[in-house]
Amino acid sequence: NNMIDNLALVIDSTSKYSDAWPLYFGQLNKFFPNDIKKYLFTDKYWDVNCNNLTPILYKNEDSYRNQFLKCLKQVKEEYIIYNSEDYILYNNVNINEIASLIEILKLNSYDFVKFIKGPERTISTNHNNLHVIDKSDSNFFAQQASIWKTESFININIVI
Repeated sequence: NNMIDNLALVIDSTSKYSDAWPLYFGQLNKFFPNDIKKYLFTDKYWDVNCNNLTPILYKNEDSYRNQFLKCLKQVKEEYIIYNSEDYILYNNVNINEIASLIEILKLNSYDFVKFIKGPERTISTNHNNLHVIDKSDSNFFAQQASIWKTESFININIVI
């Protein structure tokens, strides 16, 4: 699938939380497609025995925003799944659903799809279980498990 070829998983982490890495990466190897590129954003890296993983290191003295942007700008894929080491998988990822979400992002002006509904104000769409977030809502942006157009995620972090 061409859309999946242009998708990467971005894991936003730090060595301070590396105690969660064995569980996180073990479950990732078990339940996430091996052929999808994975990037680990972290300050320090050691082999975590994860398939198709590229570590991207940042400097602790940089602000979080700059750490994240410098790492994200090294991701070449057009779409990313954003998450962190505390989003533990317990079942297989539905890659067909991910592909359909990418198709929706590709064909519409949407920049991202959150995987979890939050407290934000929304309006229904023609797409099953998808809602548009009111841009004036204070909860419009949250760094939580989501799929993004990579360029849009870079831009929103530049603006903030």
